[in-house]
Amino acid sequence: KVLSTPTRIMDTKVNTNYISDNELNKYAYYHPYMYKRYLTNDIIDEFDIGYDKDFKLSNGHITPCLTFPVRDLTGGTRFIARRSIDGKMYNYPVNINKSDFLYGLYESNKIFGDYPCLYVCESMFNALTLIQWGKPAVALLGTGCNNQYELLKKVNARQLVICLDNDSSGIRGTEKLKEALQTYKIIHVMKICEEKTD
Repeated sequence: KVLSTPTRIMDTKVNTNYISDNELNKYAYYHPYMYKRYLTNDIIDEFDIGYDKDFKLSNGHITPCLTFPVRDLTGGTRFIARRSIDGKMYNYPVNINKSDFLYGLYESNKIFGDYPCLYVCESMFNALTLIQWGKPAVALLGTGCNNQYELLKKVNARQLVICLDNDSSGIRGTEKLKEALQTYKIIHVMKICEEKTD
């Protein structure tokens, strides 16, 4: 069953700028850190996850990163999120508001079609793990905000499983999500008890 179009919620801006496939191809490498985070070649390829060995921070420091294309519901890549392979630094382009997006929504729609339940995570790694386990999932790229609450209200899934990190900010984010969405969706909460990773 093909997902109907009421969920075209992230491609409403006129003159949208997209990242080209040529740009994504610059990062089309496998890196051992991908496997350390339990990503498979299938999921790496499906999501075009890559490796940028020469990413330069605003202070000029070079930080090798994994690259994660963030797509709108047409499948166009709107920006590239980066995660350092040393430490836990995330980097997002300064001209993009990450709260305009739900990472993995386009891919979940493509892979799973019309699904009754959507898992909502903080990080891209958590969403990717759930998708590998056969669960449609999105990442908030944080603990969520009002704009993302509005996006979640519009997804076709009737049920949401909130599985933010089990720390103080994740617990606060879970409560805010429940409060914002409880009259729109059936809400379930799942605690994430994950091992510490580098």
